[in-house]
Order: sequence, then C-alpha cells, then structure tokens
Amino acid sequence: MSLQSYSMRVFLISLLMAFSSLLAAQCGNRYTTPIFPNTSTSIHQYGENTDYSGANKKLSLDLYSPVGDTVKNRPCVVFCFGGGFVSGVRSSPELVFFASQLAQRGFVCASIDYRLDNQANLTANGENGAVIRAVQDAKAAIRFLKSKSSDFGIDSSMMFIGGTSAGGITALTLGYSQYDDFKDSVKISINNLGGWDGTTNSLAPTSRVKGLFNFAGGILDTNHISSIDLPVYLNHANGDATVPFRSGYPLNGQSKTFIHGSYNVAQRMKSMGNYYVLDSFKSSDHPAFASADFLTALTNLNLTSENLRKFLYKVMKCDQGTSSLADLQTPKIYFENPVRSILTLSEGVNADAIELYNLLGKKVELKNENSKTIDVGNIARGIYLIKYKESVQKIVLE
Repeated sequence: MSLQSYSMRVFLISLLMAFSSLLAAQCGNRYTTPIFPNTSTSIHQYGENTDYSGANKKLSLDLYSPVGDTVKNRPCVVFCFGGGFVSGVRSSPELVFFASQLAQRGFVCASIDYRLDNQANLTANGENGAVIRAVQDAKAAIRFLKSKSSDFGIDSSMMFIGGTSAGGITALTLGYSQYDDFKDSVKISINNLGGWDGTTNSLAPTSRVKGLFNFAGGILDTNHISSIDLPVYLNHANGDATVPFRSGYPLNGQSKTFIHGSYNVAQRMKSMGNYYVLDSFKSSDHPAFASADFLTALTNLNLTSENLRKFLYKVMKCDQGTSSLADLQTPKIYFENPVRSILTLSEGVNADAIELYNLLGKKVELKNENSKTIDVGNIARGIYLIKYKESVQKIVLE
C-alpha cells in the first residue's frame, strides 16, 4: 500500500470514527444501540368513530416501551399499517419489528388502528374517503399520546409518524396536506366526515409532529409540500407497481386516484430546500423489504430499520444539534442507491470533484462521461466510499 493510499485510508477511517463519536456524545448510547434488551407492550383505546358503512369502531394502539428505562421525556414514533385502506392490522410483522428495535434503543413507539374501507369503494370512487378517515384517526392517536405524555414518558414535542403503503399515504397526508390545499370536492367530503381533525376523540392537544417516514406509500399532491416543511425518510422499490415509485395509479392501475410516490416526494423536498432521506431499491417488491427471497428481505428490513433510526437521530438533533428545521441540510450528493452503471449527480455537484475509495482506502479511477454523470459500470461490484469535499458517503455498486 502506498503512503498516499495509507494516508487517505487513515483520513477516511478517522473521519467516520469522529462522526460516530460525535453522535454518541450528544445523546450517549440512547437511540443508537439496544441498551434495553426487554420491551413491554400495552394496549390503549384512543378513540372511536363510524366507518364507511355507519358501524361504530373502537380504535386502539399498541404501545412499545423499553423496560427499565428511567428517562421520562422520550421521543415517540407512531406506525400505521398497510393494506390498501381495505385490510391490515396494527400487529403487522414489519411494524412489530421496527417498533421493538426502536424501543430497545430508548424510543417509545405506537402502532395504531385506523378505520378501513371496502374494496368496491376503493376502486370505484378513489381513496379520498378512506384517506380522510385514516388521517382523522391518526391525528386522534397523536392527540391521545400527547395527552398521556406524562403517563407514557413521552416528549410531546418529539413525535414522528409514518407507515407502510396505505400507512405511508396516511402519514404523508397528515404531515403535508392542509384543509385549504384540497379542491372543493374533497373539502366537501372532509366536512361530511367530521372535518380535517375529525371526531375520533375530542382531546385538545395538537396533532403536529416533528417528522415523517414512508415505506412504499405516497401523497396525492406534492404541491402540498411547502418550504421549511417536515423532514421525511422515504423507502421505496423503484419498480413498485402497487404504489408507484414516481407517480401513477396504485394497485397496478386499478385505483382511480393518481398518487405521487417517494421519488416525486423527494424531488419536491429537494426543490423546496427541505431535509429528506431517500432509500431506493432496484426491485418491484412492495414494500422493498417484502422480497420473496428471505435473505434479501432480511437485509432490506434491517437496512430500513437502521436508516429510519439514523433519520430520527438526525432530526432529534442528537448529532451536533441544529437550531431549526431550516438548518437540516440534505447531503449534496444525490443518487438512487444501489447503483448499477451510471451515477447521476445533483445540481451543483461536478463529477470532477468526486473521488471513490474502496473499503481498504484505495482510490478507484472514475470515468466521467460529462459533468453530471459518472460511469461506474466497469468497477467491481461492492461497497465503496464517495468523497466530495469534506463529505464522505457510502455507495453500493450492484
């Protein structure tokens, strides 16, 4: 190994170690490692309301808490299950996994019920009524959790919500869409169903949250996302046809409601200068961690869990700390990861300024087709580190 190569390897390792030490210093071991091996789960009814058929439904949530934790002011992560707004349960296996993983690290998590629709209404009339009910219920669940913040040991200013598929749609709509954003026909539906906050419970605390996350869901209109809006973690397979990665009609075109998937959300967030993280996967799985191949599914599930945790950690200001959401900056290198042959760079990042290193610290020669793309098709597949100025990021060549 040459002296230059060795020096660069030491630089990269030192930089990554310093970064890791900084994270640990801000919040200790909380929210990074499973310091609570045991978690408890309790059931709480947070409200009730009538469904599409007029039947009254009692709505509950499962609360996951770290056993033995003495901290009483903890962030709370709310999960919404998937199922096309016509099926699904709050005990969905991936949500149990994510909630348990986070609870072991010091978070409080809640997996919630919301009212479902019927298949005929979903495909014939679009999802508006179903989405409205789901958002109303999710808002009620957040209000309930905030009202019980002392009992549950929750920091009511540090609430996050997200979910899988329909659950992701629910969370993004709750976070980004305001009543006045909708066209008049949707407003009429909202009014007929009890208003945008709903009547699932009458608790006073606000349903405002700190951040959002989305596993293979989307939003009805990206124009609902404004500048200095809520940060979001996005996770989606780029060949997904159940909820399109970019945009289209869900359920392989059966749904009548046009929707924007994670890629379009990311592009809107980028244009608005908002903080986001996008994990994309080269498959058609829905969600990305639902592969028929067990090892692929397990790998993607663990990757999703860890990257969600890192996103929450960042927004919670455990790394360095920031004064406002406006201070959260998206990294200046944007690409869909993993990459197969062409690495496309974001606006303002020149290919000539990019350096690539393998995990031994050896620099890899790059072929720049132009100032906006880098050809990585002839490089051996594996994990690499990209260096751009003082920023170092991981990339997977598939």
